[in-house]
Amino acid sequence: MFICVKELMMQGTLKDVSDLLACPKCKFPLEIGTSSCRCISASCGRVFPVVRDTPVLIVEEQSVFRLSDYRPSDSISLGYRPHRRFVSIIQRYGPSITENRIGEALYAELLTQLRRLPGEGPKRVLVVGAGDAGAGITGLRQAADMLVLETDVYFAGTVFVIADGHDLPLRDGSVDAVVLQAVLEHVADPVRCVEEAYRVLREGGLIYAESPFMYPVHLGAYDFHRFSLIGHRRLFSQFKEVRIGVGAGAGTALALAFRSFLLSLSAVKSYQSIIRLLTPFLVFWLKYFDRATATKPHASDYACTTYFLGSKDTMRMTDAEIIGTYRKLR
Repeated sequence: MFICVKELMMQGTLKDVSDLLACPKCKFPLEIGTSSCRCISASCGRVFPVVRDTPVLIVEEQSVFRLSDYRPSDSISLGYRPHRRFVSIIQRYGPSITENRIGEALYAELLTQLRRLPGEGPKRVLVVGAGDAGAGITGLRQAADMLVLETDVYFAGTVFVIADGHDLPLRDGSVDAVVLQAVLEHVADPVRCVEEAYRVLREGGLIYAESPFMYPVHLGAYDFHRFSLIGHRRLFSQFKEVRIGVGAGAGTALALAFRSFLLSLSAVKSYQSIIRLLTPFLVFWLKYFDRATATKPHASDYACTTYFLGSKDTMRMTDAEIIGTYRKLR
């Protein structure tokens, strides 16, 4: 059964989670109140608001977000907009252009690896960007021996703290795993975000990331980066590889490119809505080619998305070593 960290914190029954939180600026412990959180460091002493029972731990001078953006009445949506009812019904029950064929298997592998880590009690798993639940995450959320800590930059679901991935409000070595599923394309500095993930992970802790390569812009101005498989591997040069590969392949990339071509012909909203609704019925079948082709060694050159599952290491791979891995991927 999924342990809702936010509810347990509100009940005051999960002190250990409160204890792992830290000032996102100086990493000193926080004094958590009902309306604000205060850094206990005399040289820092920053105060962060608590809005909707959720600590908002943002370092304004190092983030594109501001504390004043978070109010009880509304929240940042990063471009998400509610659909009209008939649109939502079609999108829910109609065909999808994309298919995450590896999400459940990778989360299952993550759980297996986590259970092998030494130590008693539930394993702590930090999910960055959890407001939009990633494909396959249900198994992790429902695992009774996992404590899932969900963060994002906007209020959503079971997000227990508002945080920017560039400055995670957690103490060093405080979690057993970090999940960055469809996150790194949306951060200004992915290297810094991965370094933060490395910092908060315990020795031998695990990381799971899934990022786009051949994928259209989404979330507008909050979409910064794309990663080839080799580029993705370089981001995690301080991690030992457990599994690496292609998520969605060339079939999905082709379907998305066809839709993007049609969308590029006109910016009229009614036209764009029609294309988004009808295109899946024309090209949904292309994604099924990924089941046969995405696992082939050369498929990484044409990937729609790539993934990395690894463990925190004390050694960093050199660029020459990373480049050398390309040959085995061919």
